[in-house]
Amino acid sequence: MIEAIPTKRDMNAPIRKWQRFEIDVRGKVRRSEETDSTVVLRTYVMSEGGMGVYAPGSLEIGTHVLVEFSLPGTSRELRLPALIRNRCGFRCGMEFTGLAASDRSLIRSYLRPVVNEDSQNLNCAETVPALELSGNTR
Repeated sequence: MIEAIPTKRDMNAPIRKWQRFEIDVRGKVRRSEETDSTVVLRTYVMSEGGMGVYAPGSLEIGTHVLVEFSLPGTSRELRLPALIRNRCGFRCGMEFTGLAASDRSLIRSYLRPVVNEDSQNLNCAETVPALELSGNTR
């Protein structure tokens, strides 16, 4: 089950375009120009506009990637172009780029049931429990 992240928002931080939701999904990511080198990832937050993931390897800020994952309860694998926006250790923020309307609709409909007007945006200074890359997913 995914949940909106109700955390205190730093009043000096810019307002986010999309609300973030906690989500634990495994997937793969590769640089857009490479076809045979993939890295396993695990999400910790997602929005209509992107996702926060744990990903080992050297995904540099500004790198164009292709991220692949399936949302729980759906049979369709999403293959989405993204841009690495930030990185801190194994944590990496990706912004979806050139998202097809059908993909955005699927993400929106998956996240919509947990939208809560009282939820606030995630403050980057807040900590999110680390997830190991081994073991079972929910």
